[in-house]
Amino acid sequence: MKDYCRYSDQELSAFLRAGDDAAFNAIYKKYWDKLLVVAGKRLGDFQEAEEVMQDIFLNLWLRREDFSLRISFDNYFAVAVKFQVIQQAC
Repeated sequence: MKDYCRYSDQELSAFLRAGDDAAFNAIYKKYWDKLLVVAGKRLGDFQEAEEVMQDIFLNLWLRREDFSLRISFDNYFAVAVKFQVIQQAC
């Protein structure tokens, strides 16, 4: 069994592209809480923030085969949350 905490974001991204659901779970566990707080503060509604986060992670999983991480998951999720919050506001 792999210890996904030891892998870099680039390695996790490669596992994700290969359809490794355990890598997806590791990414989810690592980033969910932090991103939920950010989205909740921006939206002013934590229930709406949960929906935003679910959409972000669902889209990540659905696009996993074509997913390409350029910098880091911190950067990727920061942009994704910003985009989704803007979409929610419209």
